[in-house]
Amino acid sequence: MAIIKVLMLFYLSLNIFQISDQIKIGKIKTEKRFPVKVVGYDSSDSLYILNEPVDLCYNKITGKIYVFSAKDYNVKVFDDNLKYIEQFGRYGQGPVEFLNPEGIDVNKNGNILITEWTLIKIIDKEKKCLTVINTKVAAFAACSKFDNRGYIYINDVKDGFLLSVYDMNGNLITRFGDIYQPEYESFLLSENNVLYWFTVNWNFPYSK
Repeated sequence: MAIIKVLMLFYLSLNIFQISDQIKIGKIKTEKRFPVKVVGYDSSDSLYILNEPVDLCYNKITGKIYVFSAKDYNVKVFDDNLKYIEQFGRYGQGPVEFLNPEGIDVNKNGNILITEWTLIKIIDKEKKCLTVINTKVAAFAACSKFDNRGYIYINDVKDGFLLSVYDMNGNLITRFGDIYQPEYESFLLSENNVLYWFTVNWNFPYSK
């Protein structure tokens, strides 16, 4: 049974300039579940073939699933029954082109957050690029997420902080969290803006 060895919770206040210091550390056991439907494996239909998918996200309002396919340099979209809907993106340096696919997220308005090593792109539901954020350093685990107010959290590890927070226009709002050297790390945001940060490193040197 796999174990996520360290979990940090940042309780984010409604004013994101005030990051609470209520931090909990714990262990989480993961349960093995069996899939009820599979796409992207041994498919005769090219629309369903996923070439090294690196991340996916789900829009519970529209029921759409977005899969970032690294070697195809595109995003494939499925409904919640895994039926193919569309795809967008291609290899390149244009507004909706990708060189280093890493992560993807979607917010309640249908805006799509693309993580590309040092670039973060916000693409609207019409597949037009709204904003490009250049973090200038590679994101540690290439992970970025929307919160429910539209702010963007990126683990780009800059200037002595673990996470950076930007608005939808790419303006830096704040940074927080201590830097350390994990074996692997990522994070997620709950609907009530609790940030869960996890790593598989036993030697966790975090101190309040």
